[in-house]
Amino acid sequence: MDLVTYKLAKNYADTVASKVTDNGIITVAPHNSLSKSKASHTLPGMDDQVELNKIIQEACSNPNSSFGNWMVPKIQILDGDVNLSDSIILRNGTFIAGCGYGTRFYLQSGSNKDMFVSHGYEGGNIYHLMLRDFKVEGNYEGNTEQEYWGIKIKAQKFMIQNITVESCHSGIKLNGGNVHSGCIRDCFIQNNYFCGMVSGENTIIINNFFVNNVNDNVADWGWNACALLLDSRNVEIINNQFDWNGVDILAHWAVNIIVAGNLFKSSRLESIAIRGRAWGIMVNNNRFRGRRHGLPNEDISIIKFKEIDSNEGAHYNQICNNIFAAVEDPDTGCKYCIEETANCDQNYIANNIFRGSGYTQPTPVLKVGTNTVDSPNMI
Repeated sequence: MDLVTYKLAKNYADTVASKVTDNGIITVAPHNSLSKSKASHTLPGMDDQVELNKIIQEACSNPNSSFGNWMVPKIQILDGDVNLSDSIILRNGTFIAGCGYGTRFYLQSGSNKDMFVSHGYEGGNIYHLMLRDFKVEGNYEGNTEQEYWGIKIKAQKFMIQNITVESCHSGIKLNGGNVHSGCIRDCFIQNNYFCGMVSGENTIIINNFFVNNVNDNVADWGWNACALLLDSRNVEIINNQFDWNGVDILAHWAVNIIVAGNLFKSSRLESIAIRGRAWGIMVNNNRFRGRRHGLPNEDISIIKFKEIDSNEGAHYNQICNNIFAAVEDPDTGCKYCIEETANCDQNYIANNIFRGSGYTQPTPVLKVGTNTVDSPNMI
């Protein structure tokens, strides 16, 4: 370390030394925390993002947090409510952790603002972000005037873990140019009005619950209203549960997607809708329960290719080794379990098990492509 960098680092350390605990953690108490005595900062209880943004900016001003070093103190939020009227701005190396479900970030009524946003969102990315162990509650009933997100970031090398995002207009937005190399795991994404989550590329989505997203009939009409929107490439969706969403997964012009080991319990519309372009999508080893009792049959299939572009097509996709347990009830179920449409070809649909008779057509699979393989399957 050169002399200038050393002096800058020492000045930074001297400035924040009284605010950082012995283990290098900045501890922040919400206004109603039961653990205020343990904190170096206490939030006022209204417009808490003002103080938090100062803390984050100060923590990230460490000269050792420069690009490639990422030496930023962890910010520990204790139990209690963090009330926001505007966005918390996330920066390179930001690490925010709560105390589990007892740490709640809450959007004040009339705010209509994204709750967590990466710094310089419109112009670039941040790196090495970690968010974990807290709840993001968007108070949608008090914020209905415009679209907003619980978490909206453009980041590379990020981790989001053990977070609940609920009651927002939309939950988590991770897409955009050069957004990649992230992991979202062990989260509850639920009760969001329009969209649960949008994924970036080269991302792993594992062990999450997507429940009751798109929770309004009006929202169902939005083309991109769904629990999980994939509009990128190289995404793995593994061991998640989907229940009572509008569309569970919408793959929109997506490439090289793996959907494996998931449980699709009871969607209102398609469990997986594939639109625009689809190359190299693998849907393997999942269980599809079908659609909930009392829903009309309409023109809904469990997995459906739809509005496929005539120039791009839907080719070289694989739907194999899944179990479709269609509900045996005349008032529920689906049209087909798997439905190809125009501009689909050279797909492989095989070794699936179709239980029950909850589909309305003579067979559970509609094959359209001349070179698509749709056997053997077990009916």
